[in-house]
Amino acid sequence: NKLLNSAKQRASAMNVAKLFLLTTGSMHWFLEQGFTEADLSELPTTRRTAYNMQRNSKLMIMSLTR
Repeated sequence: NKLLNSAKQRASAMNVAKLFLLTTGSMHWFLEQGFTEADLSELPTTRRTAYNMQRNSKLMIMSLTR
């Protein structure tokens, strides 16, 4: 929780509108924290091209704007 809260605070201070993550096994925890599952098309282009399809990671996004 401390790590996520720190990331959210730093992102907000930098005027970042969304956090995104890739996970292979902790999806339930991130859902509880306010992330939603998203389609890979929502990843920034540079990240999308680096995505490893073999890992089958799930993309999750949290909006920081209110």
